[in-house]
Amino acid sequence: MSVFEGFIDALSYLEFTTSNAESLLILNSVSMLEKAKTKLQNFSSIKLFLDNDKAGERSKNEILSCFSSAEDCSKLYEGYKDFNDFFIDKQKTL
Repeated sequence: MSVFEGFIDALSYLEFTTSNAESLLILNSVSMLEKAKTKLQNFSSIKLFLDNDKAGERSKNEILSCFSSAEDCSKLYEGYKDFNDFFIDKQKTL
């Protein structure tokens, strides 16, 4: 399960990755976090691709504290606002 704040980040991830067999959870707003946590209980692996801002950081920390199987993947796009900004920048260099 890969978790994103917005659908544009998720679409960029689908273009970026070679695997399309995984489940995606798109919050559309970090206010959906409580509802999302009930869904996340059903997955043994959780990859977090949340925004690099205060709201994303709070959500990431909450999920990491609730689920030992959660992994912060934001290091991949460190220095960018979100996964989509990272992806767009990488496309410019191709």
